[in-house]
Parts: sequence; C-alpha cells; structure tokens
Amino acid sequence: MGKTLTKIRLLLELLIWGCISLIPLINTAVVDPIFFSLALYFILVPDRWSIIWDNRLFLILMGQYPLWNMLRLYLTPPHDLEIISSPAKYEMWVYSLVAILFATIFFAKSGVKKYAPFFLPISLIGVFFAAGYHYHALGIHKVKLWNANVFEASLFASSLSFILFGLTQKNLLKSVPYTVAIITPALVISIAYTGTRGIFIAQCATILVGLLAFIYRKDYYLALGLVSATLIGLSFGLWIDASSSGSFSSRLQIVWALLLEHRIMVLAALLGAGIATSAVYYTLKALGSRAAIVLMITTFLVLGTAFKLRDIFENKLHNTTLSPMASQESDNVVSEQSNGILKNSIDIANSQDISTAYRLAFLRQGLEALKGHVALGRGAYMEPHIAHSFTRDHKHLHNNYLNWMIWGGLLTMVSGLIWLAAPTVVHQLKSNKEQSIAALLLAVLWAVSLLFDSFLTWKNFNAFYILYACLAHQSFMPNYRADKTS
Repeated sequence: MGKTLTKIRLLLELLIWGCISLIPLINTAVVDPIFFSLALYFILVPDRWSIIWDNRLFLILMGQYPLWNMLRLYLTPPHDLEIISSPAKYEMWVYSLVAILFATIFFAKSGVKKYAPFFLPISLIGVFFAAGYHYHALGIHKVKLWNANVFEASLFASSLSFILFGLTQKNLLKSVPYTVAIITPALVISIAYTGTRGIFIAQCATILVGLLAFIYRKDYYLALGLVSATLIGLSFGLWIDASSSGSFSSRLQIVWALLLEHRIMVLAALLGAGIATSAVYYTLKALGSRAAIVLMITTFLVLGTAFKLRDIFENKLHNTTLSPMASQESDNVVSEQSNGILKNSIDIANSQDISTAYRLAFLRQGLEALKGHVALGRGAYMEPHIAHSFTRDHKHLHNNYLNWMIWGGLLTMVSGLIWLAAPTVVHQLKSNKEQSIAALLLAVLWAVSLLFDSFLTWKNFNAFYILYACLAHQSFMPNYRADKTS
C-alpha cells in the first residue's frame, strides 16, 4: 500500500510541475487541474500535520491576508450594487486560504530542488520561442500567447525566471552563459514581445536588488553575471523593438518625463520605503519568529475586535456611492478632469500616451474617493463603481496599492504587504545559511508590478502568486524527511 501511494504521489508531482511550466503559456487552462491535484496530494501525504507545524510562521503570514479580507466582507454593510468584483466575494479568499495550505505541503514534500531545475527552464524556453513565433512569424506585436491579456506571459515567466535564478546553486550561476539563459528571455519577452512597461520596470528593480544583494555578500562574480545577462537582454529586446515599430522605446519616454516631474516625491518615497523596510527587518530580527507571530496575531485580534463595532462600518450607501459620469471615450480622454490632483502628470501623459493617461486618471479618481476614508477604506464592493465614475470599461483602478486602500484602508494595505513579503520575512527570521534570494526577488518583482496594475484583483493572478510564493519559500528550506510509509 505504501509503495502504491508513493507512485500516485510521484504521478501527481509530475502532473503539477508540468502544469506549473505551462502557466505563462495558458494559465486559465491549468489553474483548476493544479488546485485539485494539490488537494489530492494533500490527502495522500501522511505527515501533512508535521509539515504544517514546521511551516507555521509562513502559513500564518500568508493566511492572515485572505482571513482579513473575509473579515472585511463579513463586516460589509448591506447594499444592492449590481457589479460585484472577485475581491468582494468570499470565493476568492476561501480558495486562497486553502491553496496556501495545499501548495505549502506540496512544495515541502515534492522537493523544489529536484523538479524546479528541470521544469522551470523548459517553461522559460517554451514561452520565449512561442512568443517569438507569434511576434516574428504571425506579426502579433502585443503577444498574449493563449492567455487573456499581455501581462500574464510576461509576469508569470518573469516570476519563474527569478525563482530559478534565486534557487540555483552558485557553481552554476558562476557560468555567465547560464545566468544569461535565465534572465535574458524574461527581459526580451517584456520589452519586445509583450511590450509590458510596468513589468519591465519591475524586472529592472528586481535585478537591481539582486545586484545589491550580491555586492553586499561580496559575490562579485555573480553580480558580474547578472549585469552581463541584463545588458544582453536589454540590447536584444530593444533591438527587436527598434526593428519593428519602436513603440516600446517611445512609450518609456513618458515614464521618464513623469519621473522628472515628480523627482522629489519619488526620491522621498524611495527613502521612506527604505527606512520602513529596514525598521521592520531589524525589529523582526530582534523579536524572533515566535514574538513576531504573537505580535501580529495580537494586533489583528485587537483591531478586528474594534472593527466589529458596526457603527464604524455603517456608512449609508447613498452617502458612499459615487455619482457615475458618462464616459467620454476620446483621445483627449481626461481633458475635462485635468484639475486638482495629478493635473500636470495627466496633462503630460494625455499628450504622449493614452494608456498612461488612463492610469493616472484612475489614480486621481481613487485618491479622490479615499478622502475621509484612509483608515478604513470604502469596501471592495465599491471599487468597480469608483472606476465606473470615470469609464465604464474597467472594474478596477490599475494600481493594486490603491485597490487595497479602497478595500479596507491602511490595515488591508499592511496585510497585503505582509502577504507579499511572507517568504522573505520567514527566510530572514530563520537565518538559513543557504541564503537563497528567490523569495526576495519574487517579492520585489510583484511589489513593483502592482504599482502599474490591479493584478491581485484577478483570481488567476492571486492564485499564481500563492503558488510562486510557496515555491520560493521552499527554495531555501531543507528537503522534508522521507515518508515513513515508503
């Protein structure tokens, strides 16, 4: 019986890892097979409770996010709004909570270092050549592959690329061609084949963090390999873009113009983020894992109990609902709204790039809606209606940090940030000697990407971040002990 269960688990491992390799190509077709295979694998693992106990800190840091959002939904006042997005429903958060448990046990048991070096390179090679075929042979200059939008292939392939790079042993990374083979495809996909500026900027930020980490650890050869891979990827991607329309390069100019417009604010934000991150890091180091868990649970219990007082949430719907405006779909999309918040930025973007103008207008609309609601937000059910007060074509505000503030104010923002950083936080608290940076690179990639779109409002993106976070978490954990039954 024990050998039969071992064979079944082996087949499930191959199936799940095979589906993981297909995520950037056709994510909607594999999300359900992955989930139900993980559920079956959970049932067949005899020492699941030992694994849960060994990973309790990670599970708490990851699980608090869906639990907090479910509490928010429970405390949502009655309403009769017709458009309800996924974050305003229990389904997404219940599945998230269960998926965190299933994926943690799977990656702890199946052995990341056994499968990832085989399946992840196959995935990257497949996505790179499939995207190249669509771009060069089929003439599609915003490649989606078999996904719903251009962001999926780029973000999911980049996630796998940085996880693979982070967990690879030093002796392989010291081979510059190997490092180039890992990093270059993701850069070319985002620059040339999908044209996703936000994800490209997130890639650059992630590479910079990795470079600084290597320099801090005095791994200068690894830093050199990363620089070489980046320069080759940038050169190749920009050359492909320039040989066709050059649209990606021209669209980057608006980003530079906006950075110059808000250079002081950007520098202040970076400095503040650095100070806050350092403060949290050293506080956690000083407290240790047990004290960190107690502090977090106590904080959320106290605040959750306070928010249980219904009078805090009992805002009348007619006072909170925004009056929808008729959308004016034209090239001068925000001309009538270019006053007040972000006026100069919207004017600059409106004259150069309509996509950026839309994003800035959504940002302006969200900030206006948050006035007087920064602490507790407006509720996830309100986001589509805030977006519709600008245009009827969107249900979200194109900035996930703004989404979090709308859903539940500062507490939801903090909860989301803890969720994003959970593998990295656990890694630092465990002080593992192996020092894999896969978790750190994944967190930076997604944290910066979320500045430019509302990825975590979409169920698939939410599910696959969970999968990647659990994978990155186990990349620095030792292989779990063998089954007693095998």
